[in-house]
Amino acid sequence: TDKIPISKVTFTAANRTAYNFWNVGFYILLYRGTSISGANYIALEQFLSGEKRAVEVSWFEVVPTVTRVQVLPEINIFDDRIYMPVR
Repeated sequence: TDKIPISKVTFTAANRTAYNFWNVGFYILLYRGTSISGANYIALEQFLSGEKRAVEVSWFEVVPTVTRVQVLPEINIFDDRIYMPVR
């Protein structure tokens, strides 16, 4: 049988704010030189203040040689709906 190639990126996400969030998204960009060679998105649910999480993002294909990985958080601090109530 043919195996599906899997490429992975792992990182630690840390909520260094005083706020608990319902969802925090992260864009993961893979670069080869100055060109983007891969992109992915992941969302973490109920991301609590002070929390650190190990994150693994997968591509189910062979990714070309990567020279740089960029992780960009996506969070709109002006949207009151993202904040969890204080426990």
